Amino acid sequence: MLQTLEFAAMLGLVLLGLGFIIFMHELGHFLVAKWVGIRCDQFAVGFGKAAWSYRKGMGIRRGSTEPEYYQRIADFLNGDAPKDPDFRSRYNILSAIEPVPIKSLEDLARIDYRLLEAATQELGLSETEYRLNVLPLGGYVKMLGQEDMNPNATSENPRAYNRKPIAARMAVISAGVIMNLIIAVPFLTAAPMVGVPMIPVVVGSIPTDSPAASVVAKDNPDIVGIKPGDEIILIDGVKPKDFSDIRMTNALAKAGQPIEYVVKRTLPDGSVTELTFDIVPVKGTAGLMEVGIAPTQSLALFDDSEKQNRTVFDKFVAEYNIEGLALDTTVTTLNGRTLSHAWQIEQLLQTGPDHLVITTDQNDQPITIPVATRLQIHEPENDDKPHAHLLGLQPAIAINLVAEGKPAHGILKIGDVVAATNGQAWPNSKQMANAIKSTTGDVRITVIRDGQSLDLTIPRDSDEMIGIGMGPTTRTNHILAISPDSPFADANLAPGTAINTINGKPIDNFTDIRRALTTAGPGNVKLDVTEPLLGGTFNTVTAELTADHLAPLQTLAWTTPLTALLQPNEVMFQTNNPAEALAYGAHKSKQFLVQTYVMLARLFQGSVPTDKLAGPIGMGFMGKRFVEKGFGYFLYFLGLISINLAVINFLPLPIVDGGHFVLLILEKIRGKPLPEPVMNAITVAGLALLAFVFIYVTKNDLFVNLQHYLG
Repeated sequence: MLQTLEFAAMLGLVLLGLGFIIFMHELGHFLVAKWVGIRCDQFAVGFGKAAWSYRKGMGIRRGSTEPEYYQRIADFLNGDAPKDPDFRSRYNILSAIEPVPIKSLEDLARIDYRLLEAATQELGLSETEYRLNVLPLGGYVKMLGQEDMNPNATSENPRAYNRKPIAARMAVISAGVIMNLIIAVPFLTAAPMVGVPMIPVVVGSIPTDSPAASVVAKDNPDIVGIKPGDEIILIDGVKPKDFSDIRMTNALAKAGQPIEYVVKRTLPDGSVTELTFDIVPVKGTAGLMEVGIAPTQSLALFDDSEKQNRTVFDKFVAEYNIEGLALDTTVTTLNGRTLSHAWQIEQLLQTGPDHLVITTDQNDQPITIPVATRLQIHEPENDDKPHAHLLGLQPAIAINLVAEGKPAHGILKIGDVVAATNGQAWPNSKQMANAIKSTTGDVRITVIRDGQSLDLTIPRDSDEMIGIGMGPTTRTNHILAISPDSPFADANLAPGTAINTINGKPIDNFTDIRRALTTAGPGNVKLDVTEPLLGGTFNTVTAELTADHLAPLQTLAWTTPLTALLQPNEVMFQTNNPAEALAYGAHKSKQFLVQTYVMLARLFQGSVPTDKLAGPIGMGFMGKRFVEKGFGYFLYFLGLISINLAVINFLPLPIVDGGHFVLLILEKIRGKPLPEPVMNAITVAGLALLAFVFIYVTKNDLFVNLQHYLG
């Protein structure tokens, strides 16, 4: 219950912040509209019917004040006052304008606007209703003679939007965007004064097959690659303030165009040197451009407050049989040496140790953490999916997730190697999923667990699911298949074959395979295997390996589950100097503004995937994460959203402010508005585009962002 209330409170704070940003956007339109003399009938936060409203001269009302307002006007105009010469003289109303009896709202709409405005002033009422609508997501200003849904709305009133000069209308349209840019600066200025957790610009890890690992230093050809522990002091000539600057610069880079990195490196003798690298980014697994640089982590393991943390921890502990490790602890030593930085773990990993030995602040007894090889990834030119392998040897799949409360829970275990599913022997992940979906009744799965073959039966739940995840594993010596271009292809080993020894060295898993092949070097290697025929047939096969075959194994990375359990390394950036905070706010405002436009350009170019777009739900949960990091980070988030709202609103698209601005430019060029059919077509196209984008980003929120934020 307490967690639910806390979640609701944080989400409420996010919605309040987003509502304030939208309110300020609309306030910009409203203030400039009033300044240029446009009549504003409504200033609303949200959409739909009014929940509460306020009008000067009437006070606060539940629902809208409009019925009472119009009734008062009608009663006044049906009386004797409009015929009084003194009344007409005060409001400069010509005697030729005769009030007509008002029996309905339609009658009121047909009277001369001068009578309506005079009656409003005489009664001490405001022409503007301020309202909070039932759907507080957005807002609007209802100006006389301007309606987004009716581009042909006009009025003869000289105070109508359509009667104002184009320059005045341009000022009104752009005022909301300008207001968002203005308020972003105080948000981003206040954030560092409160305190913002930032990730330092220190390199934590470098995949050995990434561009950053193989690039040669411009000023020293003997130095290859950026290394863990390097401090990035310049990126494309700009000093990064935190690691988000580096991520964004990489993500927004043009394909094939190098990024200049200047790093500071501490050498083994303790001296410090600066190195310059030109790194060409590539598209990463998330669809964004990257060079392979990851930030350094802290030495603290994840806390136990979130289910996602416990799930990841339990998965690795179960899969790798780790004993003595716990969440909410800090790693203190590594292989007998005191640790000061998490990147020291990555430095050791690059040497390919057999395992890591650590202690923590809560357990001074040695804890053994395994080290495993990463697999090569084959990217086929046809439509086939990529597959993982070592020199063409593809590992069998294993269970890597067993969901609580699902039928498989308590029957299957993480790390179980799948030998058969519903009669499909040694399936890959896709084949196993199809085997489960294509049959009815219980699911029959044969797994290898602790060297034993187990035949298991799992019932289905009401959704016809059993609640598991699976994928290739390095924790097995069983092969799933052999690629045609593998040096072992001629051995014709059947799926499920177990590799027992390589040149006499015992093999338990794919990490052992890598070590044995690397040690063997070029030449003939002998494999003792057990093939899954007639209960298991022992056989010996040979293959000839060349230096070219073995070369990928030299650069292939090593991995350990420990690094997946460490928290991000965040340091608090805080300043009491208003000038420094203002400079920070101005820098971030400019940076976010440029990056948002470039991100949109990359989106249309295809280098940024569309599934990175978030809608109201995604922004809400994103904001919740920022709130969890502290109030300063929440202010940082609001500044970012305010700038994004400004950019999106001023795009030259129908319905949004930028589209209206373009129409005003065309009206200025033509000397008159676009033809009515064209305006209607633009409005319909804008509504269709808006609906499509809303549906698409909502899908992203539900199937991508929401799953991520909820864990």
